[in-house]
Amino acid sequence: MPQMVRTIAACLGLTAFAVAIAAGLLAHNPAGLVLGRALAALVVGQVVGILIGQVGTRVVEDQLRAYVSSNPHAGRAEVSTGSPPVEKNDGVAG
Repeated sequence: MPQMVRTIAACLGLTAFAVAIAAGLLAHNPAGLVLGRALAALVVGQVVGILIGQVGTRVVEDQLRAYVSSNPHAGRAEVSTGSPPVEKNDGVAG
């Protein structure tokens, strides 16, 4: 599993866990119930995060493939800044 997918899944799972803890505490639910629901939210958030990460990875890869195939000079080492090239002056009068 790519690093980006794992990162998205972890962030979403931990966010779901934190939200479930906060909501349970604000509702004055018993600690056991709050933790049980928070763990369930963590697992569900992780699974949803994996799915979102997989879809995102696929979209980025497809767009990158399409960009590279439609731009024949995309592999050049030069990067265009939109400014004209600057000539180097080595201090030699000429």
